[in-house]
Amino acid sequence: MVHTRSGAGTEPLTLPDQLNVVASRGIQCPVCYERRSLCCMALARCGHGICIACAPNFFYHNFKANQAPSCPECRAEAAGDSGAPLYTYLYEPGFREAAVLMLRRLSDQ
Repeated sequence: MVHTRSGAGTEPLTLPDQLNVVASRGIQCPVCYERRSLCCMALARCGHGICIACAPNFFYHNFKANQAPSCPECRAEAAGDSGAPLYTYLYEPGFREAAVLMLRRLSDQ
């Protein structure tokens, strides 16, 4: 079971057993190539992620190059047609859904 900090305590992020195994191995950041725990990732709706240590610098370089923030793996733009943010962080709604999508993608590899 993956634990995430939430408010006053720690709440488990309940995932199916197969996805817990994938999450326990850590997620490799496509920018720095370090393996990070799920709670240290910013998760994209495209099914990819970037570690929270790399995200600010990566987005800064997008901004500096006058480009919309994008996914470092597939280059999906942040706004898209729906206007929804590209990345979901730990405390935001939708994190579990984004985590399941990314872990399923990783388990299929």
